[in-house]
Amino acid sequence: MSNSTHSLLSAAILVSAIAFAASPAHAVLVSFDTTGTFNCNGISGCSVSTTTTTNDTVSITKNGTTEVLTYYGSSNAGLSLPSSTNFGDVVSCNQAPNPDTCTDNSTQANAVSFTGVGFSLGIIETNLNGVPVNLSGNIVDSLVGSVASNYSTLFLNFPTTTLTLGGQVVYSLDPQYSVPQPNSNAGDVTLESQVSAAAPEPVLFGVTGLGFLGLMASRLRRRRS
Repeated sequence: MSNSTHSLLSAAILVSAIAFAASPAHAVLVSFDTTGTFNCNGISGCSVSTTTTTNDTVSITKNGTTEVLTYYGSSNAGLSLPSSTNFGDVVSCNQAPNPDTCTDNSTQANAVSFTGVGFSLGIIETNLNGVPVNLSGNIVDSLVGSVASNYSTLFLNFPTTTLTLGGQVVYSLDPQYSVPQPNSNAGDVTLESQVSAAAPEPVLFGVTGLGFLGLMASRLRRRRS
C-alpha cells in the first residue's frame, strides 16, 4: 500500500471513529415520568379508580372478598444512560393508597383472581440532553393469578418489554414481575428496569464508509492522472 493510500485510509478510519463517538447514542441524559392504567376488560366485580395523574387502582370483589392493586408512578430527572432504574411500584393491599396500614385478612380459600385484568405502563419523556421534549408511549401487560392476605400467585406479564422514544432512548422491562401477598412487604413489587441509548443506525455508518471510499478512489485517480 502506498504512503498516500495509507494516509487516506487512516484519515477515513479516524473520522469514522470521531463520528461514532459524537453520535446521539452516547452521553445521553434523559428525564421521564411513568404512569399506569388498569383495565377491567369486562370482568365481573371489577372497578378502576384513578387517584392521581400517575397512580391507578383496580379492585375486584368476589364472594364478599375485595382485593386491591394500586400502581404508583415514578419520576426520573437527569438520568445518565445507560442506567438501572424503576418504572414505579405495584402494591397488593386493600388499604391502598396507604399500604403501610394494610389490614387484609383474606385467606387462600377466598383468594381473588385478577387474571384477565389489563395494565398499561406509560412512559413520558420530558427532557433529553437539556432540551425539553414531549414524547410518550405505552408498554401493555396482562395480569395472571390470584391474591389473598397470605397467598399470591399473581404475576404481571409483559409480552413486549421495550419501548423506544424519539429513536434515541430505549426503555426496557423484565418480561414478568411477581406481585407478593399483601402481608409480605406490603404487597409491593418494584418494576425494576433499564434505560439506555438506542444503537446508531447501521446504515449511517455504511453510507459514511462508502463516502470515504469514494473520496479515496477519487483522490487516487487524480494523483495517477
